[in-house]
Amino acid sequence: MISSKQKEKLDEVLKNNAKWPLIIEGAEAGDFEDAYVMSGSVEERMLYTKDVWLKFLKGKKYLVLDGIDALDLAEQLKFENLLKNRGLGGAYLPDTVQIVVPVLSVKKLNPKLKEWCLSVKL
Repeated sequence: MISSKQKEKLDEVLKNNAKWPLIIEGAEAGDFEDAYVMSGSVEERMLYTKDVWLKFLKGKKYLVLDGIDALDLAEQLKFENLLKNRGLGGAYLPDTVQIVVPVLSVKKLNPKLKEWCLSVKL
């Protein structure tokens, strides 16, 4: 868990960058209230099953992509279109949902993913 000072910084970053996917170094999935957490190990075909994951986003503020930094660099690319376009397979995230990628180290992320996100270290 993050400290209260880090929580303040995180809240400010989220508030001021609501339209951007955010890579948050030093945060964990549990640090985000009102979130749907999608495991990085999700099968790629499930990403394109919009009825499955879009229904879980109803009323949520965040889509947290958890554990992406634990995947190999090539496998991480299954999330590129989601980060780039805020959607997959013709389904797009509601404007009220922000994409968040908590990581231990941004150095473990594929550079192509970092192109589409803002990155913050807590």
